Amino acid sequence: VEFDKYDRSSVMILVTGGGVNPAKMKERMLKYFPGAIIWDIFGQTEMTPAATFRFDTARGELKDRSVGRPIQETRIVNEKGEDVKPGEIGEILYRGGAVMKEYYKDAGKTSGVMKGGWFHSGDFGHIDEDGEIRLVGRGSECINTGGEKVYADELEHILDEHPKIERVCVFGVPDETWGEAIRAVLQLKEGESAREEEIRDWCR
Repeated sequence: VEFDKYDRSSVMILVTGGGVNPAKMKERMLKYFPGAIIWDIFGQTEMTPAATFRFDTARGELKDRSVGRPIQETRIVNEKGEDVKPGEIGEILYRGGAVMKEYYKDAGKTSGVMKGGWFHSGDFGHIDEDGEIRLVGRGSECINTGGEKVYADELEHILDEHPKIERVCVFGVPDETWGEAIRAVLQLKEGESAREEEIRDWCR
């Protein structure tokens, strides 16, 4: 889009939400709409639908993968259901008046996510030094390779920063040695070429 062809001075608020909006995208948004603020809403349908809010006003203050502070009672727990320390990754749980009551006529699915009054979101992340949630990905998309947990979304973001890559999709495949192995399907930008070693070095 040729933004400079248009008067953008009347735009005051840019709203984004649902999934994670990377800092790189927010930087572009604030570049093309310098007088606006970004209202970033994160959540899911079961939260009807917001779980966190974040406001971004300056390009130099962006925080990657941060979805802001919770607006519901929130915990982050490990596989044993124990609260993790700040900075440690775990599953994000919510409790509050906005959390859904149940899945319609599906008690089995409801009991799978509602435990002890807490809604288990399936999202994984950690609390940063400012009390904001930093997301790493969905538990269902976590790749368990050799006992290490690799979040596809987090790796996709790293690869997406490569200057030659246009699009990327990361997923796990069965592996006899590691349980799962990581695979990435890449689409390079037009006219670009890259060797496998170059992509591996970037990830390192």
